[in-house]
Amino acid sequence: MSETTLTRRSFMKASALAAAATAVGASMAGCMQETPKKEERAEGGDSTSGLVKMKTSCHGCIQMCPAIAYLKDGVVVKLEGDPDAPVSRGSLCIKGLNQLHTMYSPRRILHPLKRAGERGENKWEVISWDQAIEEAATHIVDAIEKYGPYSFFVSVGGGGAFSFMEAMTLPMAFGSPTVFEPGCAQCYLPRWSLSKLFYGGTDQSIADNAVQEIFRTGDDNKAEAVVLWAAQPSVSQTAESGRGMAELRAKGVKTVVVDPNFSPDAVKADVWLPVRPATDTGLILCWFRYIFENKLYDEQFTKFWTNLPFLIDPDTKLPVTAKELFPDFKQTTPENTPAYVCFDLKTNAVAPFEYSAPAEAKVDPELFWKGDMGGKTYKTAGQIYREEAEPWTLDYTAQNCWLEAGKIEEAIKIYTDASVAGIANGVASDMTESASQVPLGCMGLDSIMGYVNRSGCTMTQYGAAGAPPSKRPVTYNNGFDGMFSDMYGIGAVVGMSEAENRARAKELG
Repeated sequence: MSETTLTRRSFMKASALAAAATAVGASMAGCMQETPKKEERAEGGDSTSGLVKMKTSCHGCIQMCPAIAYLKDGVVVKLEGDPDAPVSRGSLCIKGLNQLHTMYSPRRILHPLKRAGERGENKWEVISWDQAIEEAATHIVDAIEKYGPYSFFVSVGGGGAFSFMEAMTLPMAFGSPTVFEPGCAQCYLPRWSLSKLFYGGTDQSIADNAVQEIFRTGDDNKAEAVVLWAAQPSVSQTAESGRGMAELRAKGVKTVVVDPNFSPDAVKADVWLPVRPATDTGLILCWFRYIFENKLYDEQFTKFWTNLPFLIDPDTKLPVTAKELFPDFKQTTPENTPAYVCFDLKTNAVAPFEYSAPAEAKVDPELFWKGDMGGKTYKTAGQIYREEAEPWTLDYTAQNCWLEAGKIEEAIKIYTDASVAGIANGVASDMTESASQVPLGCMGLDSIMGYVNRSGCTMTQYGAAGAPPSKRPVTYNNGFDGMFSDMYGIGAVVGMSEAENRARAKELG
């Protein structure tokens, strides 16, 4: 890495960083002390009677579900969910209930360790918290002073560490997005990032708590069917998921499970599709084919709120803008929403397609069209999808995916017959080469069905029932939804040049 100076940001001068490191060391000195905790004696005739009862939270994953710990002679002997918890509502998942083993594991690290030998020798010595903080701060300052803020990174344990958000604040406070969570990179990043690129909303993940809508209680939840695609909420998701699935089934909500494992959710599913591992994309294309062929999709929603009517340039593979084919075209809608091109059924000709609600639309776009213009063969995105899905008949898919054709058809009908439904996916599909295609396909299916931003759907932009956002709109820079960039400064955007990032930072102030 080439050396640089700290003049890129006026506040990040060497002296300031040294002072900051000193301040951090001084402010953190002696801070690792026990604090008094509120405790009470459990009452009643059960196994917890007479034990010390303390409210705490589970550290098994990023959710940190509220929990109640029961202590005997200072030792935790039982954990249970906290009924006052607004989301988990008294439940803990298997991983949470197993935190007793984590807490008292003989392999648990209780003190900071410093390498005592050569790298790879696995020799360590115990040091104090003050020494650990001072050494870490010193090394960070030295690296930034010599190479700049991108020269160090912060990481936490995989599997959804409860401290991930806290860890993110450190590099971003110094103007760097260099934070890494190993579990996220392997088992959540495909779903999370592709949802932002696809429609700007939350992903369909039950495992990482993005999906809240289908678990709402009361009459506001309109869900009639839920498809669990490579997800096992009753045994391996957050605490509210197992309880939520039980409540949904009790309300009569139908479920389809796509998973080679005969999970507890598969046991209770209306249809279980034990798909051959790594063939999910074929099954998704089969669903597209059946829905297109039988016209089960929401035609108006698909025409005006998806990109399926857009003509795609065969060379760039991108939607064609109106100005590309119609140089004299004058856009009447805001410039931040480009006008594209469709085949207009009103005029039977290719025409500009400006963003508009169906009632105000100047065109009636065709979803499935192809034609030659200027030596090129253009197709709508819908036509490309349909051609790609064409080979995936029920019989062919059944053979390829090790399923029964009748069961595939039954599952599709449960999904499409519902007025409100949604697909919730999980970790399993992230572990294959189709890690990006599966979430795109699942979101695509929900999109053509119009299962978006409706009470009971899994594809929602701001949580329950389209509630307004509690924070500023997504800025898509570094950090989850850009919120840490807003709080701790402006980080670089991956894919932009140094000059572009500087210009962007200057524009945002």
